[in-house]
Amino acid sequence: DKQPIIHPHSVIVTMSNECFLKCDNSFSKDLELCNDCQLIYFCSPICKSIHKGGRSRSLSTLISNIPCLPFKVEVKSDIGRCLVAVRDIKASELVLVDTPVVKCPQSIPICPVCLSKLPHENIIPCKNCQLPTCGIHCSEMHVNHSECVLYKDLHSLEWTRGVPNIIFSAIGVIRYLDSHKKIQDQLPDLWMDKLMDHLEDMVKDDIIRDYLSSLVEFLQGECGLNHHSASAIKRAYGILRVNSVGMEYQSEGRALFPILSMFSHSCVSNLFFEELNDSEVLMLAQRNISQGEELSIRYISFMTGTNGRQSLLMDQWYFKCNCIRCNDPTELGTFSSCLRCEKPCDGLVEMGKNQEWSCNKCFKVFESSRVCDTLGKAAVVLSNGSESIDYYENAIIEISTHLLSPKHFLVMKMRVHIISLYLKNQRISEMSERCLISFIEHHMILLSYLDSVDPGRSLLMGSFLKHFAQAKIYLLTLRMKNKSIELPDALKEMKGIAFIDKQVKKMMSKYIDR
Repeated sequence: DKQPIIHPHSVIVTMSNECFLKCDNSFSKDLELCNDCQLIYFCSPICKSIHKGGRSRSLSTLISNIPCLPFKVEVKSDIGRCLVAVRDIKASELVLVDTPVVKCPQSIPICPVCLSKLPHENIIPCKNCQLPTCGIHCSEMHVNHSECVLYKDLHSLEWTRGVPNIIFSAIGVIRYLDSHKKIQDQLPDLWMDKLMDHLEDMVKDDIIRDYLSSLVEFLQGECGLNHHSASAIKRAYGILRVNSVGMEYQSEGRALFPILSMFSHSCVSNLFFEELNDSEVLMLAQRNISQGEELSIRYISFMTGTNGRQSLLMDQWYFKCNCIRCNDPTELGTFSSCLRCEKPCDGLVEMGKNQEWSCNKCFKVFESSRVCDTLGKAAVVLSNGSESIDYYENAIIEISTHLLSPKHFLVMKMRVHIISLYLKNQRISEMSERCLISFIEHHMILLSYLDSVDPGRSLLMGSFLKHFAQAKIYLLTLRMKNKSIELPDALKEMKGIAFIDKQVKKMMSKYIDR
């Protein structure tokens, strides 16, 4: 028998005779063991197809032999369902390909078909319901969408660019409700009826509670959606709000993915996802993952302090994160939320587990209001809107000397902005030696920060490394031309650049070429 494997961030994984997705018929007598990996059982052709990546329409055109996807569902008492690795997974390895069951706008008016921004001119209304679309093709296609019939007889379809509108925010709920039975026929009843909606938490917020009442009134009253109860409408909204993700591939909308919705959050995740096209995502291993380890993604940006991350996670997903970064006052040695102590001790002010801010050297306690004021001052500098690189470089010196830690997330955001200004103003090959040195320095600090808070292979790390290597090549070329570097040192530098290039190739996607 296979022995259980225990990992620090894992549940016990054993080979059990149940469907790897823990469907309601998991213990059916018709369970089939995967002939290829021999690690999991499935209970139906649908589950088998998911395990083999067969739900993807595009992946088979990119790789000839789609591997068995190396995960299974487990249930934890504290978080419920989660996905764990059924074997060791190598960095950059494909873990999942998933297709959305619902795609929709959020609340800002966008094209309801392709979910792109509406053009400033030549907006084409749907020929049936008059909802605005981005062009002739989408206007003709919109008649096939669920909301078109309901919106046809609306008294008013008024909307304003950039302003939230219930006509658009209701589209996702309509599509979810309309497709629910079809989804259940295509996928195991594992998902849609078991996804969390957090309605009990949501209705504690007066704004959300009032919106839900307006949504029910709009759909049942104005749209005639009386065959769905108020509770069904509210649950559909809750499921989409909690479980859907933003889509960036030529899109401004959101999508609900049946399997992706089960991945746990960690501020230091072991997976990242790429959008293969407008309707499929890939989940790839960001680092080596051990058998039995819980698979995780990051719901929010890593370039935020612990307070901000915890607040956003509680507001949007109603849970407190207990990952290794959130439980470490130093945030993995970056001191990413810490302030400079005003005393001459050269200490850093960090928040302890008791939510109290104090200096790690002189132990002076700081009021939360004082911390907020300091962060506010730094944020004002960051949001200045200046296009001057010198402005931000001087601001970093001033802020990291007197207000914030050198690797504070706001300082890191300034460095990202400086890099974007460099790339906006000129090509790397056209930069002066002084600019190249500055450009490289910002990258070195950012890469060190990323290596701590977002370790492993990712497209973001690959992108920064690519620019870093290019800048080092052109700086070396200038120095060799000026004879300001000795040959042994130049050869050593070339060797280092070649190593970076190899790392970049490992991090850039083998599935997507953009």
